[in-house]
Amino acid sequence: MGSPATKHAMFQEHEDQVKKVFRSIENIANKHNVPHKLERLNKPEKPGEAIIKAAEQQDVHLIIVGSRGMGTIRRTIMGSVSDYIMHHSHVPVVVCKHEDEHHKLK
Repeated sequence: MGSPATKHAMFQEHEDQVKKVFRSIENIANKHNVPHKLERLNKPEKPGEAIIKAAEQQDVHLIIVGSRGMGTIRRTIMGSVSDYIMHHSHVPVVVCKHEDEHHKLK
């Protein structure tokens, strides 16, 4: 599965990507004076459940999530976090399509 150094390097690369995305979102939201809170959830429960729970605890007004662009069969078998959130949220949900899915919208 790789050496500890390789695993650490992969983890660090992932962390750097997450920080870059968060900075980009922060910059855009601040530029347009959009009140927001970015939070990375590392919880023991399933991701959809953790997001719904955090949204309820923080009394949010909107949830924005991404979509990885899984196909119908794969999504049915594996489940979809964005689908779970849409069906369990008590606030509006915006699902941003993965860039690979944009060609299907044309």
